[in-house]
Amino acid sequence: MRILVLGSKGMLGTYLVRYLSNISSKITKKDFELFSASKDGKDLYCDFSERNSITSLFNEVNPDLVVNCIAITSLEYCEKNPKECQEINGFIPGYLAELCKISSSRFIQISTDHFYKDDGSKAHLESDKTFGLNQYAKSKLLAEKEINERGDDFLILRTSIVGLTESRGSYLDWILENLRNSKEVGLYFNAYTSLIHCEQLSEIIFQLSFNHHFSGLYNISNKNVFSKGDFYLAVAKKLGIKPIYKKEDLKPGIIERSVSCGLSPSKIESKTGLLMPSKSDLVDCIFNEQEGYKG
Repeated sequence: MRILVLGSKGMLGTYLVRYLSNISSKITKKDFELFSASKDGKDLYCDFSERNSITSLFNEVNPDLVVNCIAITSLEYCEKNPKECQEINGFIPGYLAELCKISSSRFIQISTDHFYKDDGSKAHLESDKTFGLNQYAKSKLLAEKEINERGDDFLILRTSIVGLTESRGSYLDWILENLRNSKEVGLYFNAYTSLIHCEQLSEIIFQLSFNHHFSGLYNISNKNVFSKGDFYLAVAKKLGIKPIYKKEDLKPGIIERSVSCGLSPSKIESKTGLLMPSKSDLVDCIFNEQEGYKG
């Protein structure tokens, strides 16, 4: 199997390439070959805003599986640059799905949980009504529509991830920095999520890679729904750090945001027998990653 990871320098792409690289070292090259692409770095080059560049990459690699980790995730940037956001997050995934259909390749699209409102801690199903609350959400919904219309053998994975980044600019980086430096933070207990760690999602993606017996839309998420405030406190407790915080409510801003981002992974669990991680599993994963860095 020839696996191509697009967006290999982003947060999820970095974790996924690392995980698959470890797997590939234990499997013969004939059975498993890993390729990764980005606009910079040591891997294959691709300008994801140019269809000719994408097509050339496909012709060069001839992949059996494509995992699309490309996305503009900054809500502020998407609002200021709606056309670019729509192209990269929306239309390009559809084009990728079409290329995969032509070449009989499997396509995995990483979607989002940013589609719901006014549902509190509800664990949303794939069939629940979605809302394009902002340009980012609209672009990710466009991608799902494009893939359904232009693709064939595909998986659209709605999820919400945490992980560390080289720039230390991720949500998890922020949590760890504030805890270690005993900084006071405002915590939201009215913003709900079903976060999963990038390491956990990478393993699940690998397990789904070899299963061509189903396609479509699936939630890949934590089996629990919890507030971001509760998540922060759970990480602090596991690390043995006393947090300094004040309770705050996430109030409406200039950009409308989803505060009800809980997902239910019951469909994928029922379809595959895979068990999604719990909140406790997520916190353990973060702790083990930190212990690994110490070692």
